[in-house]
Amino acid sequence: MRSKNHWAGLSKLPATTVLDAFNGANSTIDTLTKLADGAGMSLAELLAYGDPDWEMQVKTRRTFRSWSTEDFDALIRVLERRT
Repeated sequence: MRSKNHWAGLSKLPATTVLDAFNGANSTIDTLTKLADGAGMSLAELLAYGDPDWEMQVKTRRTFRSWSTEDFDALIRVLERRT
């Protein structure tokens, strides 16, 4: 899991603000939006996941965002063959 300082750097927020948000402080929408943007997530995803181990989720989202429709179709075909 990445440190709160890492997420502070991604979101361009002070580390204390990030720590407060992770600890459940009454954060503003602006703070939560900056955290979500820094993590490569939507605000809805951030709120749904809470305080996850974001490292793998961020890598996965970035990977899939670069995929074409053909890439997804190929993955679906492989998964269908396995079932």
